[in-house]
Amino acid sequence: MEPGPLESAIEQAPYILIVCEGPDLRIAALNGTARALFPGRDPAGKPMRDAFADLAGQQWIDLYAQVYRTGTAITGQEWRAHIALPDGSTRELYADFSITPWRHPDGAIRGVIGGGTDVTEIVRARLAAERHAEELQQQYRQARDVVDTLQQVLLPRGLPVLPAARIAASYLLAAADTSAGGDWFDAVVRPDGSVALVVGDVVGHGVTASGVMGQLRAVLQDRLQGDGDLGAALAAVDRLPARRIATLPDRPCGS
Repeated sequence: MEPGPLESAIEQAPYILIVCEGPDLRIAALNGTARALFPGRDPAGKPMRDAFADLAGQQWIDLYAQVYRTGTAITGQEWRAHIALPDGSTRELYADFSITPWRHPDGAIRGVIGGGTDVTEIVRARLAAERHAEELQQQYRQARDVVDTLQQVLLPRGLPVLPAARIAASYLLAAADTSAGGDWFDAVVRPDGSVALVVGDVVGHGVTASGVMGQLRAVLQDRLQGDGDLGAALAAVDRLPARRIATLPDRPCGS
């Protein structure tokens, strides 16, 4: 006998449907989508624990039993199942599901109706995106640590100790998650005994900015420790190609 429109639609629906009957949860019906999840099996008429023994310990059968016992529906999202296949491999399935009581006309529990939607590909795509995002975060943290270390190496290890001056300085990031870049300070004793205080800012962040900062600082320090001429030191910096992305005071502060 050819199935009616409703039965045909249920059979072909892209929705997992497994119906069980009685306290031993014998499989009363399952549609094509459900059968496709369990190839090589003929579960009809068998108790769930026998038909789907590979699901034991994965809570699915226990959920059916709970609904039959309590008469209260249960729903869930993105629950995982491992299904044994005929070739010995295992299929991983994620499903959104609803398990509801199946009742006689008088309201007594006849069985359980379980329906679900396969969301495996959606979950896998999200998990892959989360892993990729975490990898990018890890790469960012590693790169930031390299830049921070580079900048600390390029900054002066200490400031000169002079009998006629007290000098102190520190470098603080504006925020905990701000990458270090090309900001720097220096204090250079000139040949005449005076001190040139230098504060600079290279536009941007990262290795490039820190590298430019190192070039500028090295040229300024060399010139100021050499002839001590402030104007000549700044002119030397102006001739560097890196000067175009840096900001310096019009003149270092001399004391």
